[in-house]
Amino acid sequence: MSETGWRIAVLQPMLHHETHDANLQTIAALLEGTHADLILLPELFFRTNDVSAYQHYLQQLAARTGALVVGGSFWMPQGERCINAGFVVSPAGEIVARYSKRHPYGREQAQGVCSGAGPVRFAWRGGRVAVMICADLWDRRLVADVSLDCELLCVVAESVAEAHPPGVARTLWHQLMAVRAYEGAQLVAVSDWAEAHHPDGSATCGVAGVVDPGDLQLARVSPPVSGGVAVACCEWPRLMAHRQTRRQRTFLF
Repeated sequence: MSETGWRIAVLQPMLHHETHDANLQTIAALLEGTHADLILLPELFFRTNDVSAYQHYLQQLAARTGALVVGGSFWMPQGERCINAGFVVSPAGEIVARYSKRHPYGREQAQGVCSGAGPVRFAWRGGRVAVMICADLWDRRLVADVSLDCELLCVVAESVAEAHPPGVARTLWHQLMAVRAYEGAQLVAVSDWAEAHHPDGSATCGVAGVVDPGDLQLARVSPPVSGGVAVACCEWPRLMAHRQTRRQRTFLF
């Protein structure tokens, strides 16, 4: 891991709500041969609420890959209910940060998921990183509060389309990613489930990708209907210089 830049792996695996072990096998297959400094897992890939098992899985993955792992999320018990939460784990097995979802989706609330503390920000080896879960990216004030002065915004997602076809939702997500990259002058990285229809009637959209604030070009995991992984470079000096230029122009609020 360089002090001047990281290789960031964003994932778009074909996951299922009913198959916990198969989900882990799918992710392992995607990461085979992938070299990255940061691995960004998708929301709710981990289908049990066993905190110890979740933490152990992340620690094993981080140790095996030598990467900082942003651990997607799982439903973590919170009293009689639960929150949608995740950990960031270092290659040495240290829990670097914890985050949770401020805005649970309607289906989640119906299943007893309550609002968590929200996103997190932390510094790690030359860069400043913010992490949030899915719907929280749509809260402009929340994004601005947590990602201030961060060069990298990581989003773990299980995008859901109900009112429109997945393609429409995917377009909205990609436009929002570009807006957030421009607003914060920061790289925006999203990992998501591949496009699929699920037995509970929901459809995931396959929105994974990275948007650079300099040119606002989307490097996406393609195609959305199949599992994949993409590795993008996060160059800290260039991103910091870009942010400084925006400040000098009084155009970074």
